Amino acid sequence: MNKMIFLLFGMILLFISCSDGCQKPNYSLIEIDLNSSPSMKRIKLQDIATIEYITVASDSNFIPSTKQLGVSRDMNYMIAGGEGYEVLLLNRQGTPISKINKEGQGPNEYLYASYYTIHDKKVFIYDGWNGKMHVYDFAGTPLYSFERQDVGDIFIYNDSTFICHNFARNKIKQDYMPYYTIISNRTGEILERIDLPYWGNTPISIGFKERDSAGEEFVISTKHLSLIKGLDGNFIFNELSTDTVYQYSTDGSLKPIIVRKPSVKENNHLFLEFCADTKRYIFFHRTIVDRKNPENLFSSEQWAYDRTEMKIYQAEIIDENFPSRNLNFTPEFMDSPNGYTTLRYRSYHLCEAYKEGKLRGKLEYIASTLNEEDNDVYVLIKFK
Repeated sequence: MNKMIFLLFGMILLFISCSDGCQKPNYSLIEIDLNSSPSMKRIKLQDIATIEYITVASDSNFIPSTKQLGVSRDMNYMIAGGEGYEVLLLNRQGTPISKINKEGQGPNEYLYASYYTIHDKKVFIYDGWNGKMHVYDFAGTPLYSFERQDVGDIFIYNDSTFICHNFARNKIKQDYMPYYTIISNRTGEILERIDLPYWGNTPISIGFKERDSAGEEFVISTKHLSLIKGLDGNFIFNELSTDTVYQYSTDGSLKPIIVRKPSVKENNHLFLEFCADTKRYIFFHRTIVDRKNPENLFSSEQWAYDRTEMKIYQAEIIDENFPSRNLNFTPEFMDSPNGYTTLRYRSYHLCEAYKEGKLRGKLEYIASTLNEEDNDVYVLIKFK
């Protein structure tokens, strides 16, 4: 099916108003005014998710460095970035299994591990600099590889495919065309392309251009995910060059779910970044680029749209076992099953909080067993 035709048809249905009482579509487009000043709402993590604390066994040769863990679809294995370009494998209990370090320019080696995940007891590592996916077994033995250029964000879609955010750049005209694809996880072949309407041919990023003392131009920016996992197998398309956030469903349908204002055409220093989806709340960041504030160039507030109240709040998220700590959801850059995410508590923060009597329940017990130099504790979150 042509996704563009489907999308345009869906948007026509969405905006048709019925004066004779006809039934409205079974979804509504949420409008987010990024210039508004919403009130604060405290949300308890345990009210919106079930959680599990993962204590990574301390090992001087096995030190996770990433803020999140990736989780296999069968929930038996986890993956993390280590020192340098190491990729670390753990079991569900946080016990080390193995690590892969194939940094280099030779066969079956990668220059930069920009994405890695576990699926079907295989480790997939995407080298974003060379545009190549490498596949290994748990011992690090190469299985196969394939080339796939112009891939930004990438996640598992099903047992045989990935879903990707892509971009095509014309080197002569310097134009930019973002799109999404479903690709084979065996060959990298594009099986389906999904295009979105967008406002122009200029790349949009959360950043700005500067010049060095020699007059050379460079970009100062922060990472943005244009592809996020939602609930129930859905994916969220948060491409910055359009004002609309879309949901791509498991049945292949595409529909608009959020529209921002002001338009990015009117204000390209103010951004909406989708972070997490629950049955009741949509969490996102309102991010501002402020070149006049070198100490905080990219300031961000965590907002939540309450589906029950149909209202926007500035969100304060609290773990009841660490109530003095305000949690911050970020887009899931590590691949986990839909509806899951992970957060990290630094071990030295937990040790300090334990001494000050700020912890409760199981987290208090875990902290009582830690040293400041131990590996960090991760929180596995399954949204309700």
